[in-house]
Amino acid sequence: MPLTANIHPEIESKCDATCNLMSQTINMIANEPSMGLYRIKEHCRKSAKEMVSAKLLLIQTDKSAQGAYFDADYAVATVQELADARPNIHKAQCEVEKAIELKKLIDSK
Repeated sequence: MPLTANIHPEIESKCDATCNLMSQTINMIANEPSMGLYRIKEHCRKSAKEMVSAKLLLIQTDKSAQGAYFDADYAVATVQELADARPNIHKAQCEVEKAIELKKLIDSK
């Protein structure tokens, strides 16, 4: 079974195009070094803007993800503290109910 059987046709065509361009560039460097190096320089110049934009987007996304992680971590800790406080809240509620009963008893006399 050939290895390319499971590859998406679009990916395969892009890989073929990339391989062809690489082959042309290598031939050009071997046969005409100045022209080959010019092509490499132009490629670097054209792709630098995209790479810088991608890096800035990655940094921004990382900061957003760190903020979301901090918020979620803080929320989990808060919920855990509330769950741990449940017995104390129940005790306070019982004491308030007792105080209300005593107040009613005092007011009725």
